[in-house]
Amino acid sequence: MTTIKQRLMNLGKTIKDAAYWTTYYTVGFSSVNGLGNGLANYQQGKDFSDGFGEAYVNNFAPGLAINLLYPMAHNLMQKTDHYRLFANLFNVAVGAAFVGLHAHLGTENPLTAVLPSIGAGAVMTNAQVSQVQRTLEKRIQE
Repeated sequence: MTTIKQRLMNLGKTIKDAAYWTTYYTVGFSSVNGLGNGLANYQQGKDFSDGFGEAYVNNFAPGLAINLLYPMAHNLMQKTDHYRLFANLFNVAVGAAFVGLHAHLGTENPLTAVLPSIGAGAVMTNAQVSQVQRTLEKRIQE
């Protein structure tokens, strides 16, 4: 009975972690993409809000789907000796894919929209790697 309870607890924690990190990355990337595109619009004499909204909306729905990969990928990468390196390379690959996606969806300034989010993604990814490493170190010390 306790093994079933433990498995259910582990499954619940996994789902909670996946939901947290998916929301974290989606809101973060969408906001920064909106900011990048909004500023590019503003510099071109166009409306900041239109640019922000365009990139935010174009990023949010696909971001929810793609960002579900982040927790799974991080779970695999944290088992390697090069977790931080692989996590950052994964971030760059996802950023490159989003440049193409934004161009395909018609974001007015796809590169300008996504470049800041790649930088923000690096900060967010390294924060997650550091948090996981601290958690693992605490478990080892217990």
